[in-house]
Amino acid sequence: MPCKSTSIPGNRDSYAGCCAAELAKDDGFDFLLLSLPDNDNHSHRHGPEASVESIAKADECFAMLVDATGGMDRFLEDHALILVADHSHSEVDRGLPLADLLAQEWTVLKPSEDRPEQAQLAVSPTGRAAHIYLLPADRDTADHGEVSESLAATEGIDLVCWLELRDGTPAAADRGGSADRRGDLGGGRARRQPVALSAG
Repeated sequence: MPCKSTSIPGNRDSYAGCCAAELAKDDGFDFLLLSLPDNDNHSHRHGPEASVESIAKADECFAMLVDATGGMDRFLEDHALILVADHSHSEVDRGLPLADLLAQEWTVLKPSEDRPEQAQLAVSPTGRAAHIYLLPADRDTADHGEVSESLAATEGIDLVCWLELRDGTPAAADRGGSADRRGDLGGGRARRQPVALSAG
């Protein structure tokens, strides 16, 4: 095969387009999933404004497949086409200090905490979302409903969600990380109740 393989992030589209074109020349597929991932890498590294350049490159790589089938009209005559994207970008103009906001009402676990057993909540943020864990504190455990309501009322949070058991009880996990499917939050075993949210 004349296609040169590469696993370097941001340099995969050309190989994918080449392989797709080679398959098309021999009518070598009934179904083809053509992934052109370079735009994802490029836009994360250089920002969404730089996507025009990487999308143009992806378009050229898709054209390799189209040309191998005899052009766009012939390609669309012989194939059904579905285009999908994994996500878009949103401009972020300010951060959301979630741990600080929650610490106004509850004790939030800090990195390298001397007394972690006193914390009521742990906050685990990502770029677009965060997970809030209700911890088995030495003192009063934070109430799931109160935390959820506080999060829902916070500006910048679009969605608050959690797993529930069939009886509507928030799902819990033991210290080993396995889900407690019985919904038994008593019995003296340590529990944490996850509240997952998406902040936009």
